Amino acid sequence: MENRDLSPQPNDNYILTPDEERAISEKAEELYAKRIAPYAPDLAPPTRGAIINFQKLVFVVDHYFEHNENLNPASLNSFWKQFKKFLDDLEMPKDLQATLLQDIKDYADIEASIRTGKRLAEYEIRFFYFKKSCDVRMQRHIIRYLNKQTASSSDSEIIRDILEEIEDDVDDIEEDKLTPFGGNRFLEILNSKDVEKLNEYDTFINSLPNLPQDLVQRILDKISKFGV
Repeated sequence: MENRDLSPQPNDNYILTPDEERAISEKAEELYAKRIAPYAPDLAPPTRGAIINFQKLVFVVDHYFEHNENLNPASLNSFWKQFKKFLDDLEMPKDLQATLLQDIKDYADIEASIRTGKRLAEYEIRFFYFKKSCDVRMQRHIIRYLNKQTASSSDSEIIRDILEEIEDDVDDIEEDKLTPFGGNRFLEILNSKDVEKLNEYDTFINSLPNLPQDLVQRILDKISKFGV
């Protein structure tokens, strides 16, 4: 299996500029180094490359949602088929495939809902960031499957994923101001000047158990710089 090309193939229906492709490649490499490599340091190069390319596809899907008001069902179906082919090539059990793909489709449904007038703040904070971190969770489960471990995430890992996804929203404020459909819940709340929803972040983060205090404080400090 290691000698096969497991990389998802480019989507011919959605073309990126060279600069966009470069930015997505760099982002995928950074995410792999931060969230995947520490848990799977000994993967063979072809598998490592395939997983990075898989993450690139996730970011291409993100880009598509960020820059297109009208979503083309054919393009979406193309994305889902590419995800499924990757998992098929890994010989992953169908039930595990279904769970992983449904996670991504659930978040895609959230992104689609803001085009019909729903606000991201209407989604409960834990649910929203759980679904938004679906790509990280999927990567972890793929890694564990390849390492012949149970393909699941612990409660503490899920909580940390959620917290880091919140941090990403805060860090991406300026970037997401430039895209009409950035999927940034924190930015939406700032723009709406909803004090109650903004304060919800502090309350929620402080309620999370068993997290490194320095990580919690770092994110709370970042949030505190914004007011409405």
